[in-house]
Amino acid sequence: MELIQRAAIYKLIKKDKFLIHGVSTLQMGGGIASEPFIWLNGNTVLQEVVRQLLYALNKTKVDLPNPLDWKESSKKFLQKTGLKKQSDLYKDSIHVSIFMKEGIIF
Repeated sequence: MELIQRAAIYKLIKKDKFLIHGVSTLQMGGGIASEPFIWLNGNTVLQEVVRQLLYALNKTKVDLPNPLDWKESSKKFLQKTGLKKQSDLYKDSIHVSIFMKEGIIF
């Protein structure tokens, strides 16, 4: 089976920032946010955004153990991103999931 690398990018409009992170595959088949967690200013040039996105895609892992405690997993995510609560990521933001297979991004 071919490795499909995944990442996510958020444009937080009020903060005028981008958040990019990997999305790794769990043993049960779902995905979970994973390092690196990269913050960029909203005016970052497109080339740099793409470079950081490719970096996050290349850090994708597969077959990670399933979290035993999803609440604790969410806490760790907030700590690593510096967000106060998960909803801060979803209000007033644009989210795009990125997939790469055999060097092709879709």
